[in-house]
Amino acid sequence: METSDLFNVLKEQYESLQAYLGILIKHQEAIISGNIDELEKTIKNEGALSIVVENYRNKIVNVIKNLSGKYLLKLKNYRLSDFITAVKSKERYDTDKLSKMQNSLTKMGSEIIKVNNQ
Repeated sequence: METSDLFNVLKEQYESLQAYLGILIKHQEAIISGNIDELEKTIKNEGALSIVVENYRNKIVNVIKNLSGKYLLKLKNYRLSDFITAVKSKERYDTDKLSKMQNSLTKMGSEIIKVNNQ
């Protein structure tokens, strides 16, 4: 397992979050327009994508666990931010790409929350 594997999983998670955000927006539009068929469709898609997003979250944790063992990191939990900090402090890997992806995921999460709150 390599850090590139982690980046790839994070990228896939980002793409699934993008799709989830798109479904949320379509869901809102269906509510506003009163399109019941589209509303039912978005509800089904939203449920399916939420499972995909959760699966990626679990996959990320597993990759971080594996990489923590490989790099002999003593993490209390397997959050991405903690992993990046630990790897950076040991200078084992250039964390710029991971940090940028983490920022992108955080922004996407904020956007999803914003749309959900509307």
